[in-house]
Amino acid sequence: MTDTTQAMIHEEALRGIARQQSVIDNLRTRSGTLFAAASLVSAFLGAQALQREPTLDGLAWIAVGSFFVLFLVAMVILWPWKFKFILNPQILVEDHMSKSVPQLQIYLARIWRENYDWNQRKVRQLSLVLRLGLVALVVEVFAWLLRLAD
Repeated sequence: MTDTTQAMIHEEALRGIARQQSVIDNLRTRSGTLFAAASLVSAFLGAQALQREPTLDGLAWIAVGSFFVLFLVAMVILWPWKFKFILNPQILVEDHMSKSVPQLQIYLARIWRENYDWNQRKVRQLSLVLRLGLVALVVEVFAWLLRLAD
């Protein structure tokens, strides 16, 4: 249990940046799962559809294009983007050794908040990219199913 306002602020800022890191890890996991699902759809439905009719018609191209979009989505999300989660200890040693613990806690909370805001722009973009991947998966499934129904 924290006993000062500064300690509470520090803990909440730390909790926020840790949650954000968890969200990014979750996005990466979901993009991998989405790509695995697209691979299975292509392997099973695509193989059946192309076995019946080996030419690539419009629906087959839509399915293949959707799979390619999903591949790009996974690569974008899994790319090692730069996020700010840690502070340089050298800066803390050089600039903050003489400060009191409450002052340091407030400084850390402010820096973590700045890092959170900086990271959040990328998190929003990656979330939109993941949604695009979900749409691409739905399109791929329906394209292969429609091709099989013909």
